[in-house]
Amino acid sequence: MSQSLGGPTTLSGAGIYEGGTMRTYVKVSGVLFALVALGHLVRVLARWPLLIDGRPLPALASLVVVLVAGAMSVWAWRSLVGAT
Repeated sequence: MSQSLGGPTTLSGAGIYEGGTMRTYVKVSGVLFALVALGHLVRVLARWPLLIDGRPLPALASLVVVLVAGAMSVWAWRSLVGAT
């Protein structure tokens, strides 16, 4: 026997999702993750150096950020499409 917690399960449900508050949050998050991914992609393609505490950050690290932030952006936008 499974019990529901009674909370909303989609972005179009009730509760905190009412009024579009959660939809706005997901949109903003998707845009910010896309900007982070784009910034790191430009950094790799333009071969701009990035120093952290005086040490260069390898381009591979930025490529990992591109993949992770890009995936999170796609996830945010797909969750919005699935909720309509």
